[in-house]
Amino acid sequence: MSRVREEEEEEEEEQQQQVVGGEEKEGEDEDDREEEDQGEPEPEPVPETREGTGRGDEPATRGRRRNRVQREDQPFLDTQRAGFLMLERELGSMGTRLGSLEAQVKALQEVLQASLLPLAAGVATLQRLVQVAERLLPPAESSAPACPRWPLRPRTRGGGPLG
Repeated sequence: MSRVREEEEEEEEEQQQQVVGGEEKEGEDEDDREEEDQGEPEPEPVPETREGTGRGDEPATRGRRRNRVQREDQPFLDTQRAGFLMLERELGSMGTRLGSLEAQVKALQEVLQASLLPLAAGVATLQRLVQVAERLLPPAESSAPACPRWPLRPRTRGGGPLG
């Protein structure tokens, strides 16, 4: 009974390797592959044994166990590989977007410099005018304006003084 199970596991492994490895061809279905498999039977691998160790077919069992572990790890490895490819694509697109943003920032910087140069020249001219005006005008006597806009009066309620 264990021999039948081993054969089933080997068939499943071959099918998974064909699907995962991309060996499955378009237009070819499982019936065609089974006919090819039946045409040439593969020789059964002879399990390696160590004489005198009392362990029997341990190396062959180890090989099967290794194959089973590899089969179990294969979906993870495929997912990992797909994830790395996705990250590479995303990194490439981010680099492209970053280059585009850098070009836009450079263009804005040039526009700002072109528009700020006249403003800077205007500021320098205004500063010179202020200096000349300070020299020509006498200093003000007080900091309060000569005529306040509204004269100050005491506040009252209802016309009378507060009290």
